[in-house]
Amino acid sequence: MSSLVNEGLRYHNDGDLEKAEQCYLEALSANSSEAYALKLLGVLQAERGIFDDALSYAEAAVNLLPDDIECKHLLARIRIERSEFEAAIPILREAIQKDGANTTAIWADFGLCLERTGVWTEAQDAFNRVLELQPK
Repeated sequence: MSSLVNEGLRYHNDGDLEKAEQCYLEALSANSSEAYALKLLGVLQAERGIFDDALSYAEAAVNLLPDDIECKHLLARIRIERSEFEAAIPILREAIQKDGANTTAIWADFGLCLERTGVWTEAQDAFNRVLELQPK
């Protein structure tokens, strides 16, 4: 991750989205393959509710980081926010097959998408997985 992306992340965490965006865009200007800048621009635009831009950034990040579970989950979350549940399912299905993907959030989103598309049995299985992952 470049120093500009790190600087942008500090601004982002402090809530200064304008300065964060400027840093991310400068990082992309210096290196158009800066995947973390793309990913964080996707997050930033999703936070703003600008889902078309968020989707473009997230898709570009996934193309550069195809094994990054967070990128895939971000892309799926944006699809969910756009009510594109069927489009989110294969992304989430791929994410849950990766090592380290046993997060409740990914499984819960997977179950939600399956439920919204009427795939009841598999949705129930996903929600049961969420319960298994919850600490007791």
